[in-house]
Amino acid sequence: MKRNKWFYRLLFSYLPIVLFVVSGLIISCFLFIVKLSQEEAGRANAMFAQTVMQSVDQSLQTIDSVIMQGIQTDEVFSAFFNEKGTANSYFLNYEMGEKLRGWMDSNPWISSIYVVRWSDRLLLAQDGLANLDGFTDEAFIKEAQSARNHLNWTGRQDPFAPHDPSQKVVSLVRKAPLEHGSQGVVVVNIRSQAIAGSIEEKTALKLGFIAIHRQGDMLLDTSERSKEKAKNNHVQLASVTSPYTGWTFESGIKQGNMISYASAFSYLWIILGSLVTVVGVIWVVYATRRNYKPIESIITRIRMNAPSKKDEFAEVRHMDEFGFIESTFGNMAEELGKFREQSAKDDVIKRKHVFQKIMSDDVTGEVEQLLSELKDGHLLIQSKQFQFSIAEIDRFHQFDSRYSASDQYLLRYAVTKVIQEIAEYYPFGIYCEWMSQTRLILLFSLGESDSCNMSETVNGFWREMLDWMERFMTFSITVGIGREVFYIRDLKRSYRDAEEILRYKWLLEDRKIISREDVEGKSGKVYYEYQHLVHALADSFRVGDAKWENTFERLFSEVKGAILTAEDMVNLLNYLLFELDRELSYLDMESIESLKENSLSHIREEIYIIESVTDTQENLKNILLTLFNDIQGMRENHSNHETVRDIRSYIEMNYHDSNLSLTSISDKFGMSGNYLSRLFKEEFGESFVSYLIYFRMEKAKQYLKATAEPIQHIANLVGYTHSVSFNRVFKKLEGKTPGEYRSMNVK
Repeated sequence: MKRNKWFYRLLFSYLPIVLFVVSGLIISCFLFIVKLSQEEAGRANAMFAQTVMQSVDQSLQTIDSVIMQGIQTDEVFSAFFNEKGTANSYFLNYEMGEKLRGWMDSNPWISSIYVVRWSDRLLLAQDGLANLDGFTDEAFIKEAQSARNHLNWTGRQDPFAPHDPSQKVVSLVRKAPLEHGSQGVVVVNIRSQAIAGSIEEKTALKLGFIAIHRQGDMLLDTSERSKEKAKNNHVQLASVTSPYTGWTFESGIKQGNMISYASAFSYLWIILGSLVTVVGVIWVVYATRRNYKPIESIITRIRMNAPSKKDEFAEVRHMDEFGFIESTFGNMAEELGKFREQSAKDDVIKRKHVFQKIMSDDVTGEVEQLLSELKDGHLLIQSKQFQFSIAEIDRFHQFDSRYSASDQYLLRYAVTKVIQEIAEYYPFGIYCEWMSQTRLILLFSLGESDSCNMSETVNGFWREMLDWMERFMTFSITVGIGREVFYIRDLKRSYRDAEEILRYKWLLEDRKIISREDVEGKSGKVYYEYQHLVHALADSFRVGDAKWENTFERLFSEVKGAILTAEDMVNLLNYLLFELDRELSYLDMESIESLKENSLSHIREEIYIIESVTDTQENLKNILLTLFNDIQGMRENHSNHETVRDIRSYIEMNYHDSNLSLTSISDKFGMSGNYLSRLFKEEFGESFVSYLIYFRMEKAKQYLKATAEPIQHIANLVGYTHSVSFNRVFKKLEGKTPGEYRSMNVK
């Protein structure tokens, strides 16, 4: 019941304040709308005044341009102003009158138009002739004659209705000729009512008005109001000045009292809103003071029972009361959560630290002490069998590009949890930890009472885990299983075994669980024992020999048979890069450098991401095949490609001829020796003599390995008459004598 009283007390204390605030917002919105409407009305009237000004200017400019064109180009005008009482003056005056009446008929704005000729002071209007002396508009014409500049649309009383104040006109005076006016003037009068009528017809003014004045002189006013009424009933909202006439166009609303009332009403709302705000503030203060007393009582009791240590409450001094209460009552739960979180982090850090120490070589005497620091570490110490496994994510470069860092963390966490859940159904204990982004370390242990075969049990565990990975994960892992050990001090040996086994993962790609038996006894060679195949492959590339593909397949076949580690294969492929770069640099072809660099960069990428022997072999072969075909295409585009190929074929068929030389080949193919040698250099990157020696030595090595023929006979078979010369050349190229080479390569 007390809780309900407190609820209603707060409700009825602050609900009126909410209503007051809403009222204030409504008032503010209303004022904003009124202000916005006034601004929009001002902008609309400015655009309206601008449009009217442009329309009036355009009409006046049209009349002005017609007058000036007539003065400048019309023959009737020219004849009239140059007339000096000739016989045809009557007819000329008639034509001039018709010209003026035609202008009036074509433009309804023109109320009157006349021309004055200074030579005889003749005045010709649209309705007849007169003399300037005694004319109603004589003073205005004299003023126009003496003015330096043209009288451009001047407002004045209509000269033909001098006693009617409502008849106002605007007059345009143009001298003839236009430059100095020595012959006469043309005066055009336009009634203000015509301009006003045109404006009202085009704009349909009802609530608004347009007024035009020049230097305080009102030319026209479409509102038809007196100056006294204008002050009370009309509101000017916009004003623009014409650059052509200099007139000022004013636009506004006829019944301005409505805006005045709205403005006054908005001020009333401002006063009312201010009053509401003041009342609301007073009310809030009163309600707050009344409702704060129970909270103040709670705060006092908390402070009286809180610990007296100042450092524990230094942060809450600047909090509000509810923050202080929440902080106080939530302190224990928060501290407990931090403790649990920190404990979990410490456990992970300790586990990683222990594993790293176990994997090192300098902590043999400290292993048990390190394990005792782990949670349930005493169970490990009491175990009788141990075995390390390392699970590594396959094709990590694809995994890293496919998933974000947070997704990778979640996937690794999921794998860890599944491993722990599956391990609950097996008799061994398990400790697992991700030591890097790609590797998960697992330590299996069997207690004294467990009698299962550990290796078989661990393999069964991993088969179940890999089956789950295949069904639910889009990536795979490969597991390296170390040997079983029976003493804690030998844990590092089991880990080293698992780590070593994973070095062969790239070759044993069809196996997801690799044990010591899979690689033991199958390797005995290192990568530099295959450098001769790499050299032969690169050399075949340089000379354009398609046998490089056979050499490439043989290289990978022997590597697979020898079970090379991934590190050895990387070293071997780096040597292939070096040999290709060197051999292709000998070729004197256009664009060979860019072609070579592009292909070698692709090979470097394959070396960097080496994961699978099948993928590596296939991708490298495609890269090399593309490079070989591009080089062959460049060779075939060479004009002497066929000739050089025929020469090479001839050498390969007649290498055993001791008389075979650059001179004999030059004579046979009808070219100079220097030219032939240069062609060889451009095509194969080496001279004719170097190629001949290289080919003979390759044949000699085949004879030495495959036959037991004497050295002298083999020398004769490859085109050397004396074995001494043969021995010298062979040792220079191979670094050993023919006899030594045979003894090292006997089949």
